[in-house]
Amino acid sequence: SGEYRFNVGVLADGARLGSEGDALEKLRAAVPRSFDAALQPQRFDASLKQVDEDAQRKQWRQSMVKFTRLLWSADWEGSMRQIVMNQDALQTFGQWLAEKAPSDAMQLELIVNTMQLGAMPPEQAGPMAMQMCQQLFGQEAGSPEEAMSGLANMAEQALLSLAAESFPKFVQSKACLPLVEQLLGGAADEVRLADGLIWPQYEVAPDVAGWVHSFASVACALPACIVISDMAMPGNPMLFVNDEFCRVTGYERHEAQGRNCRFLQG
Repeated sequence: SGEYRFNVGVLADGARLGSEGDALEKLRAAVPRSFDAALQPQRFDASLKQVDEDAQRKQWRQSMVKFTRLLWSADWEGSMRQIVMNQDALQTFGQWLAEKAPSDAMQLELIVNTMQLGAMPPEQAGPMAMQMCQQLFGQEAGSPEEAMSGLANMAEQALLSLAAESFPKFVQSKACLPLVEQLLGGAADEVRLADGLIWPQYEVAPDVAGWVHSFASVACALPACIVISDMAMPGNPMLFVNDEFCRVTGYERHEAQGRNCRFLQG
């Protein structure tokens, strides 16, 4: 019929109507009583949701890069421990440290050298550990075992320090993007459906499929309660809830999916 109905509300403090009453009336008078029907947004064109598989794969890969960095941020220490076990990651991080935080580059070198000593036979590692302690502490260790223990403690403290300061800065920098791309490798080439995590009755639109499936895959491991809802659907049902949401609320995934989060109000 070309007619649309709107409700416009004005929130006011009843206790202050005496002093603000005139201003409130002026505000009410300024609120429009009618709208031009031509201003109403046109009906959504469903064909806009259709994209080809190449576009979905591109969105999936870009999303996986972003969400991998987000996953690392959930556990900086654990992520740092994984990085030092990867030679390519060590090299990229080390280059960034040499440019941005030279003093921290020495801490990374200590971690690497200590790891290398730990992989050597004791008869070979012992003398080298004694020499490293002499260089670092300015005094000889009492024994090879004492030297190895001291270096291990220093390496652990260096790792915790990097995980608290430089490593988060590196992950948030552009220099980290090629590394994430490399670590993902072929796993980011094809969209992997998260059907077991998404509400079975929901059909993921092609133009957001890469984002939705990648985020659902990563969000399950995040320590915060996370929900995805399609605001275009009546009632805004939750199409995805992560493991932490289930743990905190006590509801299984299938019990929450398809419902509005208001059901948690009791």
